[in-house]
Amino acid sequence: FLTVYGGLEFGIALLLLATLFRSETVTYGLWAALLIHGSLVLFRTISFFVYSDIGSFTYRLAIGEWVIFLVSAALLFFTVNHQERAE
Repeated sequence: FLTVYGGLEFGIALLLLATLFRSETVTYGLWAALLIHGSLVLFRTISFFVYSDIGSFTYRLAIGEWVIFLVSAALLFFTVNHQERAE
């Protein structure tokens, strides 16, 4: 569990972090964050309807996933909007 998910999460974090160092890759990083966390939000929400006896830790994870998803969406919107106005 730790190796697979810990390593995967760390690798994704490094990939997303790397997109911050060049202005032309920031939008890609925001799209990636939005798609990754949007998928997590979608499947976590489905699981709430499919499974019972969901622990409080899972609800806290869901809140964090929703926050990251919404922040990613807002940042992407403002970044794309700013880039369009700059052109």
